[in-house]
Amino acid sequence: MDAFLHFLNSPTAERILASTALVIIGGMLGWLGHRWKHHRLHMQIMRGDARDVATIEKILIDIDPEGRDTLRIRTCGRDPLEQIFPNPAAREAFHERLAATSSVDPLVNKEGRMGSYLLQELAIWVCGKVGEGEFPHDIWVMATVCEPASFGGHQSSTVLVIKQSDLARFRKWTTCRDIQVEHGGHGERILTLLSVAAEYDRQAEAVAKRQAEGRRPNYEETMYLLDLALDQRVVDLPSKPVPWSRFEKTLKARGIE
Repeated sequence: MDAFLHFLNSPTAERILASTALVIIGGMLGWLGHRWKHHRLHMQIMRGDARDVATIEKILIDIDPEGRDTLRIRTCGRDPLEQIFPNPAAREAFHERLAATSSVDPLVNKEGRMGSYLLQELAIWVCGKVGEGEFPHDIWVMATVCEPASFGGHQSSTVLVIKQSDLARFRKWTTCRDIQVEHGGHGERILTLLSVAAEYDRQAEAVAKRQAEGRRPNYEETMYLLDLALDQRVVDLPSKPVPWSRFEKTLKARGIE
């Protein structure tokens, strides 16, 4: 016993005990950190917050025999933001821009050098994700949005791709309001595309002006034009008019009557 007590008072025992204490404390902190992260992720799900991932959604306009336009949304894949933006600073900047969106302005801000970098990274990700299919090539507009979690849905980071020719249909509200949808909640997407069309026209005008002045269109682009070969075939699922009364608050905030 005396030898054991003598050992406990030795520098070697002190080092062993200190190391053991640090291991125990580190393990407890790691366990608490894991539990906190799990709780935070669970609360994100309960709030409908899915902004830690980005989804590519293809927007197709289907015209029925009676000449009515139907909006059809098809998902092309999704990945966590950590995979899309390996650089933590870029990921943090993207998160901040997502948080600044609203139902009135769902477009993710792409201003400045950082915005240009984010746009380029997203374009690389989209092109790599959708690949080159054996379908006719067309010009597609790529825009990043973050819509509110309406009607019990989830708020997610969404990269839209829509044919340049189809985007022109969303320039006027009088045209947009008559577009049919597969699900009533897709009215939110029509309002988003109304914003995308307006921003696309602003960007095109700004870029054309700078080019006419012999200047580079630095940081003017908030969306890209991509040459993609995407499958545009759809199944003729039932469609219906948008129940715009459900979007009364958003329409009023946008000044739409």
